[in-house]
Amino acid sequence: MQARISHLSRRLGLDLHDIPGSNVIFLRTGREKGLGAEKAPLLRACWPVHARVIEKLGVDVIVCLGQTAGNWVGTMIGATVLLDRWSETNDRRWTSVVHGSPVGFRSSR
Repeated sequence: MQARISHLSRRLGLDLHDIPGSNVIFLRTGREKGLGAEKAPLLRACWPVHARVIEKLGVDVIVCLGQTAGNWVGTMIGATVLLDRWSETNDRRWTSVVHGSPVGFRSSR
């Protein structure tokens, strides 16, 4: 389990066993760059599984780690309204963003 997700769940008082989790693409690779031209077809091929799980479980909040996952999932569910953005003040300077949907969940299957 990602240390960041473990930390987040503890801070929110949530049990990790109650939180569904997945990779956006169901393929093991050392780095996203290694997917090359296969990335887009793999994203499209894996999305129906995610959409069905989100719909069946009635998911209200989705946390994505990484820009590719965040952008893809946000687009697919219609969460395109930027609600907030902040950058870390350490050497990494990673930027986190929060998007919402003006119409609620919308699956693009």
